[in-house]
Amino acid sequence: MKQNYTIIVEGIADKRFIDCYLQYLSQQDARIVYTKDVINHILPVDGWEKLKADDGQSQRNAMLDCTARGGINLIVFDADNDVVNRRNEIQEILDNYKLNAEIFLFPNDKDRGALEDLLEGLINPANQCIFDCWERYENDLQHQYIAWKVPHQPTIPAKKTKIYGYLEALLGESNSQKKLIKESERKYLNTNHWRLNNPAITELSNFLLNHLT
Repeated sequence: MKQNYTIIVEGIADKRFIDCYLQYLSQQDARIVYTKDVINHILPVDGWEKLKADDGQSQRNAMLDCTARGGINLIVFDADNDVVNRRNEIQEILDNYKLNAEIFLFPNDKDRGALEDLLEGLINPANQCIFDCWERYENDLQHQYIAWKVPHQPTIPAKKTKIYGYLEALLGESNSQKKLIKESERKYLNTNHWRLNNPAITELSNFLLNHLT
């Protein structure tokens, strides 16, 4: 595994996931060596647009320093509504600041979506019943009417809420268990919750292996 690299992500949830996934890859591929220092190479910017703002200066400086030392910068952001547009927007930022980086967009570098879309594809199949219930809940909400609200239909909860609800249904009620629901504390190596060998993560796996080994 390369020693000189920087991985720029959007937020704490992404940082936690990439850190856990690199640990998983180290168990599957001898070319990835996971150490406690790995997490220091993963820098969140609190939203992709912050990379071009004053808030992102420290991350930009880290990328410039990494390049100057012969290293590689990786950007792992959400595609959101349009993977092509988001890639172009990020590349424009890189060009404006004379930054070099390889880009990967959740969920699979080709479809619209976000980290949560990838996570939904990585759940343990034994827990599918939770998402089945959630789908019925969302479908039912679409047919409800709230007189004072405009528009009158209830707002469908965000995908982040869906993942939160998934873990809340699986974990216990103690404070220590509830803590594991938080984005910064999730145990993605817990095979009762997640299956990191699912084909849904192949594109991310290839991206990381290609650029870090």
